[in-house]
Amino acid sequence: METFQSLLAREVDKEIRPVILAMGFTPVEVNVGRTKNQSLVSLVIYRKQGVSIDDCAAVSRNIHPRLELIPDLGNFSLEVSSPGIGRIFKSREEYDIFQGRAVSVLTVDNSEWIDGIIERADQDRVYLNRNGEVMDIRFDLIKKARLEFSQQEGR
Repeated sequence: METFQSLLAREVDKEIRPVILAMGFTPVEVNVGRTKNQSLVSLVIYRKQGVSIDDCAAVSRNIHPRLELIPDLGNFSLEVSSPGIGRIFKSREEYDIFQGRAVSVLTVDNSEWIDGIIERADQDRVYLNRNGEVMDIRFDLIKKARLEFSQQEGR
């Protein structure tokens, strides 16, 4: 059963996604939290060329008016950020979003991280380029995955 906050996060995502995409960014994660007096909307955006502080400020300015139209948010604060170094993947969609980027994957049957560049992903697997050889890993075997900025990307 979905919580009120997860339903609200989906509503927020639906409202702001077109604006973010039109600005050339991809929304990676949208969360809505609640304190005593206000909601906290946190948004992670991505673009292959990178995300600057000015980009975060521009996205914030452009989506703020849309967020004000959502009555269930009430008073809110907004945080916009980039994925950051070592971002832990939280959804299957992130493999599509970060295609062409370096990743480290830890599987349930291995104690060593597997490094590679995301070639592509389908419904069941991610395909990693590891020094010119492609390896596939089933999603149900992935314990944890994270962006890996220390590897050379775009090979």
